[in-house]
Amino acid sequence: MIARDFDYILPESLEEARDAWREEKRAGKNPAYYGGGTEIVALARSGAFSPDCVIDLKGVPECRALGCFGGRLVFGAACSLTDAVERGGFPLLSAVARTVADKTVRNRLSLGGNVCGALPYREAVLPFLCAAGVALVFGSEGLREEALETAFDRRLKLGEGEFLVALTVDERFASLPFASSRKVRGGRVDYPLCSGAAVRDGETVDIALSGVFDYPVALSAAAVTPPEKVAESLPHRVREDALAGAGYRKALLVQVLEDILLSLEVVPS
Repeated sequence: MIARDFDYILPESLEEARDAWREEKRAGKNPAYYGGGTEIVALARSGAFSPDCVIDLKGVPECRALGCFGGRLVFGAACSLTDAVERGGFPLLSAVARTVADKTVRNRLSLGGNVCGALPYREAVLPFLCAAGVALVFGSEGLREEALETAFDRRLKLGEGEFLVALTVDERFASLPFASSRKVRGGRVDYPLCSGAAVRDGETVDIALSGVFDYPVALSAAAVTPPEKVAESLPHRVREDALAGAGYRKALLVQVLEDILLSLEVVPS
């Protein structure tokens, strides 16, 4: 149980959500935007996070948008991973997101919560990183769009009071060849030691990885380089924890890259 009282606000528009956050801050409180609540609830129960107020984005229509609009696939931040998998129309996202936790958790876990959460894995962002994804963010200046190429650097960059509204990709990525591979220590729902997603667009293959580092990373050059060389010249420090050491993760990275390139029928040079 959560052993403290807190306010719960269910806004019905982007402006209401932003203004609620502002009012709570002016009152000296610690507000938090809320999607599915799986991570916030877990942290609050453990005492690691103590919000005075949660602002539930599920009442905001733009945050629940899901479908193809104007040639782009739109995934609202408050959509559950189950809805994104089953109704989003983006096969790579379906392949990656259905391996996150089990379906009971995915029924509650929101896309935005996974992408913006505190855990290092955040696998749901991988398909968007390798498919030229765009983030729609709302804050004091209204709604803005920014390519994930610049908006996501170790985590999604959000200003004070801003929140993720949706992630979008061009609809053509729904029909391009894709591949994913995931290595875990135990059962299927374990956290990944190495997880990869990729899209092939002509001669170009873009790959995004999770589990190898302390944050998701896009490796666009990995497709034309032998996996062993990629593992030898990684641009970030390889993660070491109780699940696996750096050397083992590097070995799994080679396997994941080999799986992906084989599936996409790409021969590295």
